[in-house]
Amino acid sequence: MVGPVARAYRKITPAPARRGLGNAVRNLREPNTALNAIFQGRPKVALKATVRFLANSTVGVLGLFDVAAKAGLQAEPADLGQTLGRFGVKPGPYIYVPVIGPTNLRDGLGSLLTLGLDPVSQVSGGPSTDFAMGRSFARGLDARAEAEDALAAIEAEATDPYATVRSAYLQVREAAVRAATGAEEALPEFGDPTPEPSSGGGGSEVDPAGTPTALLY
Repeated sequence: MVGPVARAYRKITPAPARRGLGNAVRNLREPNTALNAIFQGRPKVALKATVRFLANSTVGVLGLFDVAAKAGLQAEPADLGQTLGRFGVKPGPYIYVPVIGPTNLRDGLGSLLTLGLDPVSQVSGGPSTDFAMGRSFARGLDARAEAEDALAAIEAEATDPYATVRSAYLQVREAAVRAATGAEEALPEFGDPTPEPSSGGGGSEVDPAGTPTALLY
């Protein structure tokens, strides 16, 4: 399963290299964030995502360094599941999908549609290319590795780990939809790894779009 692979990756890969990979895969999601922010009627978020992508792709060396965050432009992710929720689509039943992790009907559908609608995917030849598949693998590996400490704590301390993961996921997604409607609130501190200090910039942000991948077992 993905868990052992992610733990091995954490063990053998230096922290700066992991940060660089994480920054790069998150940077490639900024165009999708900008597109969804436009759909949600949040032009400031769309503009910020665009500026972040341009700055990190150039000065940040293809996204390896999050120079935009160091300049005060923190990431504010947006995704299609959040967009659908913004327009009243109900989340539907909670689902735990092997390998993928927790999701719901709305967000799962949004993730599938994003495979074809994502601007970076379109420009790079579609979701079936080696680049797209490698990007998806890197994204999942990074998210799962960064969530390892949180998952270990849940396994050790929670009476019902499944119920804890489900509750946290639902709270994160509800907060994400509220943010899209303008009723913003703080996201629960779950699946949001604390950025490791680095002179090279970067770190992890609260990412409602990445939560399912971050909770892989």
